[in-house]
Amino acid sequence: MKLIKILTAFIALASLQIAAAQWLNVPPPAEAKNLMIFTAGVPVVGSSKVSFTEDWNCSDADSPDCDLNWTEDAGDQDISGSKIYMASGSYATNLLIAGANPLSTANGYIKVQIYPADGYPNFIFRYTNSASHYYKIEYAGGTGWDWSHCANSSTSCDQIGTTQSWAGIEAGDYIGITWTGTGANTDIRTWRNPTANAPISATEWDSGDSTPDAAWTATDPGANAVDTGAYVGIGGVSSVASNISLDNFYAGDIP
Repeated sequence: MKLIKILTAFIALASLQIAAAQWLNVPPPAEAKNLMIFTAGVPVVGSSKVSFTEDWNCSDADSPDCDLNWTEDAGDQDISGSKIYMASGSYATNLLIAGANPLSTANGYIKVQIYPADGYPNFIFRYTNSASHYYKIEYAGGTGWDWSHCANSSTSCDQIGTTQSWAGIEAGDYIGITWTGTGANTDIRTWRNPTANAPISATEWDSGDSTPDAAWTATDPGANAVDTGAYVGIGGVSSVASNISLDNFYAGDIP
């Protein structure tokens, strides 16, 4: 009972601070601004959702690091001309993970600009480490996009669901992807050339753009559903090294 009285008084004080700050048109104290109140009256800290970007606008290097620290978990990736390129050819797996930037939830997004001269760029999510299961969306050439489950960084991947299609991809196009849900209720949506760098929600990227160009909704990935994993990344395979370049990477938790 005493604890409830203390919490009630704390909430009342925070509410008074916020109201006073609004009336005086000044920012409220941090402890009041970050307060979220559940119906039970227990205060919790505000949102910890994250977002981050990479443009590889730094010196050409035999390293993928620029604004972010990246982990080369398969193949080789280098910077050239302010783009990252997949430096392992002969259809070897390239896997580049934003290893210092985990998401805070299992639901996230990626937007990246692609330059596929003759290859199959990948978008990696729900990744833990090189031995973990993860998901990828792969441009399959022409108009096709595949969603696959991968057991680890060194084995082949199994396609989930049917190949989705949209109009042909051109060099410099942006691809936006959102993923939410677990198990048989996993939803993945993709947009071509979204304007904003982050979606409004899992189902709407730009304002009024709630229809993705391709999607797998309420799809059951089977026994190997990947419902956790905090890391995202990019990759791909190509017959010739450097035939896949990517630029302007944006990622984070669903807002």
